[in-house]
Amino acid sequence: MQRSPWLDLVMRWTFTKRVVASFPALLDAVHATGKGAMVAQVSEDGEVLRVLDDTQGKVINFITSVTEHDGYLFFGSLATNFVGKLSLAKVAQAQGQPAVSS
Repeated sequence: MQRSPWLDLVMRWTFTKRVVASFPALLDAVHATGKGAMVAQVSEDGEVLRVLDDTQGKVINFITSVTEHDGYLFFGSLATNFVGKLSLAKVAQAQGQPAVSS
């Protein structure tokens, strides 16, 4: 999936995310830029520790927030009516790595 300059601009500031969410036509335009999801775990020093990328967005796409709690990642999205939940232990097992937590 190619990155979209439009989506990069919208996701840069909380204000623009709120504006897009307030107008269904704008939300449709953002959705049309493509499906997919990506989150990154970043250290306090700015080092990227882990990137989870689902270019197809099969389960959840257009992620707007993520929170780690008790070994799980919880995802919020403007495009879904549910909260996504992903086990970090299963991710680490699938990637053959030890579980990384903040």
